[in-house]
Amino acid sequence: MSAAAPNSKSQSSLREDLTCAICCDLFTEPVMLGCMHHFCKHCISTYWRGTQTPVSCPQCRKEFTTKHFQTNYLVTAMVEKVRASTSDCYVKNIQKQQKDLLEAHRQRREDFITVLNRDKDKMECIKLPQLRPPLEVDPGPELDLSGFSSRYVAPLQYITWRKMFKSLKPGPAPVTFDVDTAHPSVYVSRDRIIAVDCDSMVPYQPNPKRFLQSVNVLGAQGFQDGRHYWEVGVGSKAKWDLGVASERVDRQARVKLSPESGYWTLRLREGDQYSAGTQPWTRLQVGWSPQRIGVFLDCDERKVSFYNADDMSLLYSFSNGPRGRVLPFFSPCVNDTNQKPQPIQLLHYPPVDLTC
Repeated sequence: MSAAAPNSKSQSSLREDLTCAICCDLFTEPVMLGCMHHFCKHCISTYWRGTQTPVSCPQCRKEFTTKHFQTNYLVTAMVEKVRASTSDCYVKNIQKQQKDLLEAHRQRREDFITVLNRDKDKMECIKLPQLRPPLEVDPGPELDLSGFSSRYVAPLQYITWRKMFKSLKPGPAPVTFDVDTAHPSVYVSRDRIIAVDCDSMVPYQPNPKRFLQSVNVLGAQGFQDGRHYWEVGVGSKAKWDLGVASERVDRQARVKLSPESGYWTLRLREGDQYSAGTQPWTRLQVGWSPQRIGVFLDCDERKVSFYNADDMSLLYSFSNGPRGRVLPFFSPCVNDTNQKPQPIQLLHYPPVDLTC
């Protein structure tokens, strides 16, 4: 007799056991260190890059005199099975959602036809009142548009756009990166609005606020009441995480991006796979890849929402948001390609001048 299929709870636990502690994703080419801990081959190679021996394990900190690891083919096979199982469940879930939507649409159509037929006789009995003849109106002097256009038409759209940001409640917040929290592999620009993953570690000062096991960085501005909105430019970057994090998250240990661990995030993998940071992750259907992501935080209502800032379409919303003080959260992620790493950028909008 074949063994029963694992339930969703055991699948979630298995997926967590097969997740790399560095990139927080399923193993790719898993390798095992002498301490029996597993990592992606590329992740541990990048983690040790530029480091002289002895090197240490990112999880247990055990030191090794050589940069040695061995491929674990058993774990590789288990990862492939989990990937296949996740894909099948995802397809079945999409098919069920489509079936439910079609049935709901059919029911609404039948209800509409029923109401339309019921009221058809009433509609035929309605009379329109006799219209009065139109009044003649003096058109007055012709408007001279030449003087108007020379002063207002050219910058009209620009002025309107600028005034719109003045009326937004809240307006885009000028968030900046907190250099003291940046992982040693994250380079932050001097103006603190650009962050990018580096092949080698950046010189840094020891700080209890700093992330040491995950390529993360926090915003310098914290929020605990009111509503706040900021935008992040991700361009064509194929891999990133962003959102908000509780001020109390552990910066030294392995990071699990979930509300239970103090993170409310959106993530991108493989250039087109968008997920909400739940456990297990919630895959999202996104029509096209946004170049800018808007993050909306409502501290009073405890909501965290993510938008495609190009057209302000909603991507995902957490209804059970954080309590207490939170900080903007970002991860440029480890670059696993041979191409030049692409940055993430905090977008700032200038203040509106209404004196013109």
